[in-house]
Amino acid sequence: MKKLLFTIFLLPLTILGQEFQSWNTLNIKGKVSEKWTIAMEPESRYSDKMEYFHLDVGMVYKVTDKLKVGGYYREIFEIKSDERVHEMRPHLDIFYKFNKSFSVRIRNEYQIKEISDNLFRLRIRPTYTYKVNDWFSPFIQTEPFLTTKGFVRNRLNIGPGFTYKKLWIKPGYMLQTNYKNNTFDNLHILWVNMGFKF
Repeated sequence: MKKLLFTIFLLPLTILGQEFQSWNTLNIKGKVSEKWTIAMEPESRYSDKMEYFHLDVGMVYKVTDKLKVGGYYREIFEIKSDERVHEMRPHLDIFYKFNKSFSVRIRNEYQIKEISDNLFRLRIRPTYTYKVNDWFSPFIQTEPFLTTKGFVRNRLNIGPGFTYKKLWIKPGYMLQTNYKNNTFDNLHILWVNMGFKF
């Protein structure tokens, strides 16, 4: 009992003083043909002010019922050291669905940066979804980020998922862990990810 009380009171103190953000993502997908889908994704990120915005556009090709491949282009505007910086990020995504519950997205991206060196980055995001009924499907996912230098970041995301016809919303908590100069730091995120298909 003492350990439980200690944990309950220690947790808020542990994250006190760490950085918090809210992220808002909108996914829009439209079927062009039986095999092709067009996709667009605007996303904004806030702390005490808007710090980041990107717009992602791409085309996805359905190879099989389990495998899809997409080519995308992302335009990014971000505030760093009180200056607005620009980044372009083409990326190739591979989506594979093992079964109704487990899927993975592999993203190979090239970051064309304004104020630092360009680099390739690999992101692997497995997702487990538990379908309770037609409208409620909680999920958990993790996404390690890898460069030529090795591991640089991970995102752990958990939350409920709600679906109504072609509209869905996935609010959740995300813990982003960054690794730089042999040091780990955490970012706590309230993420609202929603989308619709047409």
